[in-house]
Amino acid sequence: RSSDLFDELRAAYADDLHGLGQGGADLILVETVFDTLNAKAALFAIDEYFEKTGLKGQDELLSLCVGLFEECG
Repeated sequence: RSSDLFDELRAAYADDLHGLGQGGADLILVETVFDTLNAKAALFAIDEYFEKTGLKGQDELLSLCVGLFEECG
């Protein structure tokens, strides 16, 4: 189910964010995501991380580029 996959992805991103925070990261960037479920899970994990660490209210930026491709041949 997609809800189970979403929870797994969010948890994985949360682990990554914890490590980045412990390492002193100054910027969290979600980049090159081909699946919207992954992007959503990453953004939810970031929001939860900001809330948990007291950074809630920090600016968040989402850049989206959509490409449409016609079938060749």
